[in-house]
Amino acid sequence: MRQNRAPIPAAKVTDVLRLTDSTGRCRVPRRARRLRPLPAVLGCALVVTACATPAPTRAYLVVTPAVTGNAVSLTTAAAVERQRLAHLATGATVTVQNGRLVVSVPIGFARFLPGLARTGRLALRPVLASHNVHQRVPRPNLVPLAVGLAYVQQQCPPAAPMDSEARQVVACDAQGSRVYLLGRAIARNGDIASATALSSPAGQPVVSISLTPTVRAQFGLDTRFFAQQPAPRNELAVVIDGLVASAPRVTAAITNGELQISGAFTADQALELAALFAEPPLPEPMREGTVLDHAP
Repeated sequence: MRQNRAPIPAAKVTDVLRLTDSTGRCRVPRRARRLRPLPAVLGCALVVTACATPAPTRAYLVVTPAVTGNAVSLTTAAAVERQRLAHLATGATVTVQNGRLVVSVPIGFARFLPGLARTGRLALRPVLASHNVHQRVPRPNLVPLAVGLAYVQQQCPPAAPMDSEARQVVACDAQGSRVYLLGRAIARNGDIASATALSSPAGQPVVSISLTPTVRAQFGLDTRFFAQQPAPRNELAVVIDGLVASAPRVTAAITNGELQISGAFTADQALELAALFAEPPLPEPMREGTVLDHAP
């Protein structure tokens, strides 16, 4: 004669919290496996909740040099990245591991990691001409033939990095929608004494830059000339790694070496720009980095 069996009680929360083996894996108890349909579902839900993977507390960026990657270059690059991170995050570390850079930051600063792979070569160049990438324009006068043809035929993004030492160059904006013909650089990384991200009185993010004393006088003469020119020749392009990040208008001579750069960027992007302006560029380009939520 078949005997009636007592009902199996549902798993308790205190039972579920202890359901891990020596390796830390979640284990469903035999009692929970034998539960009737509804208690079994509840038991599984409790197990999943109790054994959920902890949220990551740090984020990592792994970058490798695009060219040599020798020990001296990597050591220099690590020092530059530490200087940049001082403007962006707290609790950050930079190490050299197996021919690559590994940057670690608290998870709250993970949004800044991709920008650290940028070389950060800066040039402030006057705008000689600009046009929409889909617009047909005549070849400009008073520029070398090769430069003029490149300006007319330029496709964005550019096929190759521009020659940063040339007197006149062609560059695209970061969105790939506009082409610029630019004059000689009037300031570079080494000419910037400091840079800080601020908010304008209207609440717009700006980057405040202080130039070194050696370039202030000539910069004042150059900007006095730009301010008197018609658009777009009254614009000063901020070129980073061959792309135009911003091209603000020069409205007056800047004789004290203090200038503010504004553009269509966010507060975080202003912080990243200030970090690039304030510190030297990386000694060589880096391949696009990989962002991880666990140690590599």
